[in-house]
Amino acid sequence: MRTHLHFLRFVLGSAGLLLTLTACAGNGGGPPVSEMIGPAGGAVADPSGARVVIPPGALTQATAIAIEQTSAGAPALPGGLTAFGPMFAFTPHGTTFAVPVTLTLPSNSTSLPAGSTPELYKTNAGNQWERVAGAMFGANTVSASVTGFSFAQVVVPPLQRNDPLREWTFSDFRGRSMTKAQIFSGVKIGGLFEDIRDFGPVSNLTADLLDHEITSVGGNIIPQDRRANGQVFSTADGVTYGVFAEAPYATFVGEPAGSSVVLRQFQSFIKRAENASLTFTLTSAFIDLRDDGGGFDHLPTGVLECNYPPNQVSAQDACQDLVRGQVILAVQAYTNTSTNPGRTFFYTAGVAEMQGHTRDFRATVTHSMSSRTPLWSPDDFEADIFNDSRQALMSFKGPRTYTVDLSSIAVGEEFTLGSTALAEATNRQGNKRGNSRRELASAASAFLRDPLSIGGTTLTMTGLEPTNNPGPVPPVDVLVEPAPCTPGSDPGAGVLQFSAADYAIDEFGGATQPVRITRTGGSSGAVTATLTTGGGTAVAGTDYTPVNATVFFADGDTQARTAEIPILQNDADETSGRTVNLTLSQPGGCAALGPQNTAVLTLLDDDLPPPPPDPNGFLDPTFGTGGKVTTEGFGGDDSAMALQADGKVVMAGGSTDAFVLARYNADGNLDTSFGTGGKVTADLIPGGIVQEVANGVAVQPDGKIVVIGHTRSGPPFTFALARYNADGSPDTSFSAGGKVTTGVSGRAFAVALQPDGKLVVAGDDPVSEDFRLARYNPDGSLDARFGSGGVVTTTKAGGSEVARNVLVQPDGKIVVSGDPFGSGGSTGMARYTAGGSLDSSFGAGGTLTLTGARVGAGLALQPDGKFVLVGSVQPDPGINVTRFALRRLNADGSPDSGFGTAGSVTTAFTTQQDSASAVTLQRDGKILASGRSGQGNKFALARYNADGSLDASFLGGGTTEISFFGFAANAENVVLQADGKIVLGGFAQTLSNIGYALARINP
Repeated sequence: MRTHLHFLRFVLGSAGLLLTLTACAGNGGGPPVSEMIGPAGGAVADPSGARVVIPPGALTQATAIAIEQTSAGAPALPGGLTAFGPMFAFTPHGTTFAVPVTLTLPSNSTSLPAGSTPELYKTNAGNQWERVAGAMFGANTVSASVTGFSFAQVVVPPLQRNDPLREWTFSDFRGRSMTKAQIFSGVKIGGLFEDIRDFGPVSNLTADLLDHEITSVGGNIIPQDRRANGQVFSTADGVTYGVFAEAPYATFVGEPAGSSVVLRQFQSFIKRAENASLTFTLTSAFIDLRDDGGGFDHLPTGVLECNYPPNQVSAQDACQDLVRGQVILAVQAYTNTSTNPGRTFFYTAGVAEMQGHTRDFRATVTHSMSSRTPLWSPDDFEADIFNDSRQALMSFKGPRTYTVDLSSIAVGEEFTLGSTALAEATNRQGNKRGNSRRELASAASAFLRDPLSIGGTTLTMTGLEPTNNPGPVPPVDVLVEPAPCTPGSDPGAGVLQFSAADYAIDEFGGATQPVRITRTGGSSGAVTATLTTGGGTAVAGTDYTPVNATVFFADGDTQARTAEIPILQNDADETSGRTVNLTLSQPGGCAALGPQNTAVLTLLDDDLPPPPPDPNGFLDPTFGTGGKVTTEGFGGDDSAMALQADGKVVMAGGSTDAFVLARYNADGNLDTSFGTGGKVTADLIPGGIVQEVANGVAVQPDGKIVVIGHTRSGPPFTFALARYNADGSPDTSFSAGGKVTTGVSGRAFAVALQPDGKLVVAGDDPVSEDFRLARYNPDGSLDARFGSGGVVTTTKAGGSEVARNVLVQPDGKIVVSGDPFGSGGSTGMARYTAGGSLDSSFGAGGTLTLTGARVGAGLALQPDGKFVLVGSVQPDPGINVTRFALRRLNADGSPDSGFGTAGSVTTAFTTQQDSASAVTLQRDGKILASGRSGQGNKFALARYNADGSLDASFLGGGTTEISFFGFAANAENVVLQADGKIVLGGFAQTLSNIGYALARINP
């Protein structure tokens, strides 16, 4: 509630517009009409409707004033102008007037070409055409004041594009309190644009049911790739636009569990005709939720609407444990002329939301309290519950067209039309319970599009001239003035009051009971009331933003209004039950206040207390601060790490819109000789609308750095590589400008260097769900000797195969591991010959499917040819607990019976969710596995002996945990320095930022 209600207070941009324009035409020619006009003034009129009115004092002597429908002797019209209707000669040519005279020409606006705005041109004393400023077009005529005679012509200029100003943002939600953090923003004026962002994985069990083929105006389709996508798009003229959001599935507290996509547009116009009109059409919106996890059989007694007492903890948990989708559209029109700036004359805003869990989904349709006309009502949506009450779909019945009332705008006045569209989806089922991604299935998505189609590629409008000059947005708080109660008005104006005495909301707002104001007992006339906040135990400015605003109901309107009370997130460990007092006062428009004119809003705190300090005496104090390094706000999860020969550490990944890298000196400080202050941000495909994700990094013997990943400006994904010099600059000797962004479709996750300098890149084809490898020559070209034209694709029926690791054996064979082959597996592996053929001496014909523990996260090769794989295992499918899992395989892929139990080892750090992400080997044969522990908020590290037993000599028991900020953290990478020190690299999250995190441990 806090998120979307606060959001309604800012409206920018164009709501999709469907507008129509009119035209003019003259009558047939005839003989000239002439009159003698002297100093007293007079008028001359042509039968066609052309005329001139000459005021007294305009002429000093009697003159024969004539009007003739003719173009004889007139110069050619300037290029680009199209004559519309007949040309008229007002003679004598060259006559000047001491006082301006008024010319009138016929102009039938209804027959103008669609999308055009007429103008009046006349010739000057030099017989050259010029535009007549201030010409006033009516339904059938155009009039203007001039000081000299000439030819006159109504023309249609080239259609002026209305280039909208667009601003858009992508944000995610993390932590138990679902802290919202912006991950990308953009600004663009005009032009077709689209941006797609990846928020993380969705639950595998629901991906097939909730993947939507959303087509943008550019023809691109959101891929069905088992990823949570966010999308924003708009046509060049802003007529058609949309937003789409899918919630990622978070396994642990701190992982992204929600996405928010916002588009704001502005467009400006000058009203040129009294009958000017403007409409916008909403055509499509939906919210789709799924929960297969069982949820709660019921909400606790008395909380079916999440309206629970503050001390009812079980009810609070039930209401917070939600999948949720939300769409918002807000449209505002306001003046931006110097004489009347910032006067809002049209405003509508609405929220459609659905939330819940298995067997309990609830839909809500509300309006902003300042809406002058309701955007939608519950009757405009239909909601369906199906799949044994595990899935719910809420969809808009549109299309529905809205008219912006321009009657209060004067002809010649400029105004701005702004719109804000939001799609938001959150899924708290996973990160609250800590469920395995494959155990619990829940998902949410939301979509808003306006309108579905347009007639051509340009705006059509009636009596409006686009100006590309949008004005600043006036605050929503002052949209409405209190309505007066005029004497003799209808007393049936109704009663205004709150819908309940008590409301409750958490800081996130995901489990809301909207604060509503109702109008009952009458609907005559426009009515208002003033809503104020104050008093209670909550602190204004800290817990919430105070409100003093007007609630508005139009004549005949009885749809409830939703109060906009911005709730502020903070990370203080506060007691739930802080309250805000709400008051309705100053009824206007003859309305009366009902008995429920006060209410109490309870704020529920769901922040976790700060973690205790970390007594990590084993950390290397010469590295960073006490052995730890963080780079807040740069980089993030899904990172990769490489160690240079000089001891410097390179981190890559953690962004979805560019390749990002950072290099650290051996002491942990950023290396200022690298990039800018130690950081590099590389936009591989300029334009700001392309998804670019780095997933792997390797350092060549010559010191050059190779980063791999994938890009996407629309389906499909494409392998992407970039090579950098030692100073962070692009290596222009590598392909075109140091990068490769074409040639291989798919996503790349890992890279390995061959001794001959060739690069092996592994990933997947997310469409066919197959392992995909590509090998590149040192110059960045595909190696034609590998597979088919440099690419190898390995298909096994029934699985979703993703190669997440790759290594090259000393004999040149290539080994990959990752997600499983076959729907019943947990891990997939394959080994290839140096030429790219499957190696039949490994597994079953070159491939291997492992069951049980999921150990596709990390892969290492022992000197004896054995493989060590790491990941996680869930010992009891009925309990949401995971542990570090290791498996060792012989060179042929068979289990190594000398390792642990039948080749497998599990390790518990906590009683919660522990999982390994990476593995490396010491020279003495001991094994290091790193990852995360607890609720996913600590680095975790374990060292094992060669037989799989924990090394008791290591840190007093074989395992350790490292805390950063108490939120999400994961040691996604582990490397071993030459001196035996262990470097962990990954990410750590603060309350509002995520960035690279490193730690170094003494051997």
